[in-house]
Amino acid sequence: MSTAGQVIRCKAAVAWESGKPLSIEEVEVAPPQKNEVRIKILFTSLCHTDVYFWDAKGQNPMFPRILGHEAGGIVESVGEGVTDLEPGDHVLPIFTGECKECAHCLSEESNMCDLLRINTDRGGMIHDGKSRFSINGKPIYHFLGTSTFSEYTVVHVGQVAKINPEAPLDKVCVLSCGMSTGFGATVNVAKPKKGQSVAIFGLGAVGLAAAEGARVSGASRIIGVDLNPSRFEQAKKFGVTEFVNPKDHDKPVQEVIVEMTGGGVDRSVECTGSIQAMISAFECVHDGWGVAVLVGVPNKDDAFKTHPVNLLNERTLKGTFFGNYKPRTDIPAVVEKYMNKELELDKFITHSVPFSEINKAFELMLAGEGLRSAVAWESGKPLSIEEVEVAPPQKNEVRIKILFTSLCHTDVYFWEAKGQNPLFPRILGHEAGGIVESVGEGVTDLEPGDHVLPIFTGECKECAHCLSEESNMCDLLRINTDRGGMIHDGKSRFSINGKPIYHFLGTSTFSEYTVVHVGQVAKINPEAPLDKVCVLSCGMSTGFGATVNVAKPKKGQSIAIFGLGAVGLAAAEGARVSGASRIIGVDLNPNRFEQAKKFGVTEFVNPKDHDKPVQEVIVEMTGGGVDRSVECTGSIQAMISAFECVHDGWGVAVLVGVPNKDDAFKTHPVNLLNERTLKGTFFGNYKPRTDIPSVVEKYMNKVRLSSCLGMESNKEMWVMMQELELDKFITHSVPFSEINKAFELMLAGEGLRCTFPFQKDDADCVVLPACESQCSLEDFLVKSVNKDVLLPKETEVSVEQHINNNGLSVQCNSSEHIVTHIAVEDSTSATPDFTDSEHVDISSCDTLNDPAIRNSVTTSVRPARSRKLPQHLSDYQVDIPKVRKSSHIVAQASRQWNERLTTALIQQGFRQAKSDASLFTKGEGPDFIALLIYVDDVVVASPNSTEISLIKQFLHDSFKIKGL
Repeated sequence: MSTAGQVIRCKAAVAWESGKPLSIEEVEVAPPQKNEVRIKILFTSLCHTDVYFWDAKGQNPMFPRILGHEAGGIVESVGEGVTDLEPGDHVLPIFTGECKECAHCLSEESNMCDLLRINTDRGGMIHDGKSRFSINGKPIYHFLGTSTFSEYTVVHVGQVAKINPEAPLDKVCVLSCGMSTGFGATVNVAKPKKGQSVAIFGLGAVGLAAAEGARVSGASRIIGVDLNPSRFEQAKKFGVTEFVNPKDHDKPVQEVIVEMTGGGVDRSVECTGSIQAMISAFECVHDGWGVAVLVGVPNKDDAFKTHPVNLLNERTLKGTFFGNYKPRTDIPAVVEKYMNKELELDKFITHSVPFSEINKAFELMLAGEGLRSAVAWESGKPLSIEEVEVAPPQKNEVRIKILFTSLCHTDVYFWEAKGQNPLFPRILGHEAGGIVESVGEGVTDLEPGDHVLPIFTGECKECAHCLSEESNMCDLLRINTDRGGMIHDGKSRFSINGKPIYHFLGTSTFSEYTVVHVGQVAKINPEAPLDKVCVLSCGMSTGFGATVNVAKPKKGQSIAIFGLGAVGLAAAEGARVSGASRIIGVDLNPNRFEQAKKFGVTEFVNPKDHDKPVQEVIVEMTGGGVDRSVECTGSIQAMISAFECVHDGWGVAVLVGVPNKDDAFKTHPVNLLNERTLKGTFFGNYKPRTDIPSVVEKYMNKVRLSSCLGMESNKEMWVMMQELELDKFITHSVPFSEINKAFELMLAGEGLRCTFPFQKDDADCVVLPACESQCSLEDFLVKSVNKDVLLPKETEVSVEQHINNNGLSVQCNSSEHIVTHIAVEDSTSATPDFTDSEHVDISSCDTLNDPAIRNSVTTSVRPARSRKLPQHLSDYQVDIPKVRKSSHIVAQASRQWNERLTTALIQQGFRQAKSDASLFTKGEGPDFIALLIYVDDVVVASPNSTEISLIKQFLHDSFKIKGL
């Protein structure tokens, strides 16, 4: 449903008073007026300027107000007079503007637009002075003309930079202010020459951007000045070579710098807003040629003071605003620098928090926190976020940058140290996904940049167990919970101020970087989303494999799952995939039962509800016992119950959970003699390096399932589903800084898996602002082939309408719509296997003139000859019926060619019809339609007869399709 011209209700973080936490409120956002644009904000970031005006110290307070000015989003609608932007454009709202008409905008030397120059006291829009935000009719003030702490905002068109739609908005959003300001201050204003020295005052985000500019410019010495020594190590990544903390000296810092450089630095850039830092930055530059550039925003009553001789001695003092960049003209080019890898932005983003926790971001900024790891100092005590040193990898070791990690019950178990040997201080964590940063001696099958999952167990590929097809219990790398160092030398690669920190399970993924033995690293498909597949490092693989690899239920059998946590539900998922007819969930927490239905569980038993052992309950309800059982709790009583509830003669019980060290399994020998089988499994019997990559592929692959989802009665839908679903296991995600919150959730029995992003990974999805938006459908389809598509919750469109409009299906959960590719088939097709008798006759005009048949043409796919889909492109056949006004091609092609065929049609002049994302047209009306639709392994194209030769030639040249 189009929202253009309507008031939008959405969430916004409102500052009601200075210094008080922001409140998440529902606000009304009015439509854009003349020369205004309404933007859906997808990503926003926190800048120190937001905190500064929120504090309202030294500035005029203006509340209630929606802060925020660093963001990226998509144009939702435009007002009168806007000609160079349209709905669907990817944009960065900028706190300053460019009208393109005033003297400053027409000058090559200034970006200080007369019309849109920053005005911190303006709380409304330029057009009429009114706010576009309100709550129950009460206006809410704008901030810097952007107010990006709102899901939708209205901005003057002159403050909107249109950027490359391929640029990741979660990264380039920081170019809206801080990064551009700092980087531009150096490269555009200070302009250091190669080999010169530069001092950077303030090593926050803007200062580090300035340092990055100095590094790119070829500065030989980059001296970082900051009161926070914890920032120094991080600053090295941005080229900073030396550090000065003014607290460490009994003289002004400018004198210290003059002494250490033999007269002063060639350039300095001040990025703090402190008036004293500004003075120091100027007085530390060399006389004769020194240039100092001031960036930070001072208090309104501050005054810059220095002796005039400092100027007379041929030093230069400059101020810069937004790095001297013109927002609309220059920022798109800066984005291209990032896209071309000339400018690194990823390393600037150290935290990511949900919008609902925006106040946490304020706390982090006020605390000056940067990169950290989580350390458990004592059993059962909250983990402490610490800065650690991570040594380089040694022989047969790999150092990995962890991008996503998750919490498993095993982490909690060893953190509590109940029944296990305590080993502290320690960095826990063993479920994660990351990228290889470096490798040690002897590592040949991994290299920097590889996407990997570190695994808590290993595969040396040389011992008897690794060479056996029946075991994954590697002799060299078998799990050892008491080992706190690396196998190579027994030493830890982690330390704090020289003190070693113990490893955990050889992985220790609760650290931004970790060192792991190469045998414990699974190299995976780089296209796999690490925030999802990271859970395969332990729990999901353990549970799923316990069922499919060890219990091996047959289709139609019954199975009992003990424990409906993440591992247990993974075991249930394995049972569902295997075709079990009854899946009985056993858990002490009844809150888990409803959730378990999503994983195929059909019945539930809570031992608390019965006055007899649960195994007896299950034997009675199943008439002798279940065929299989999988125990996933670690409780010794659950293990015994899981064994004693299986049917005699053929019953198999599989034990998964980790028991306490003093536990003993006890049962009467007759239970075994009656031909029950008891098995244990470790990591689902998967070999880490050999098998886990293929498990990842199960997640990446899709299978064809039948569904209807409200389609017309004469149509049937085949939905492409994943062979292994992981998304439903991840119920929470918290910032790494709030890792203890995840421990609380698990101890409370809430949720399944909680992931912690160290930095937001590139999403393996396409973000579409609304199904009926006017964004580029060509872009949308090309990007979304074989991927999931994320629709906002606000998208108000029925499932049936969306399917009809875009050829997609919608699967909803509590927070978002997940859209996957679908295909529509004629109701005569009862199974995915086609037969010759099912061929639709479209060989004559009379047939096509029948509305029922004509409508089915665009939704029917039939192979020309064979009953089975061909496996090789050389086998493809094409059937081209001869008709007067509408020609039809049925071309079979594997799914991997779908995106290429789509792109090629667009490149050859076709465009997609707005009413259907699968339709390509070159003219008006049905006679000018070319249809491209994805149905399992089949692509259908229906061009107009005058364009037959074009498509035939393309299919022949590109896909070697015969019979054209």
